[in-house]
Amino acid sequence: MFKKNATSSDVKKSLSKCLDIKRDTPTRLKHLRTVLDNTDAGELKSFLDVNYSPVFHVFYEAFITFEGNLKQK
Repeated sequence: MFKKNATSSDVKKSLSKCLDIKRDTPTRLKHLRTVLDNTDAGELKSFLDVNYSPVFHVFYEAFITFEGNLKQK
């Protein structure tokens, strides 16, 4: 409802932050979502084609973390 739309500079920053392996997984996932929500289909396809491996690892780490949290409960 009160969400601010991301500008092109915000999306560019989020692109670099979601690919930064030094950041933690939830932060990378948050920035990846920003990129996915605010990029048009053509640019998004080329981004995912070039960066499929880092994007896969973000999702993989997120699922492993989520699975570990479920097993602890």
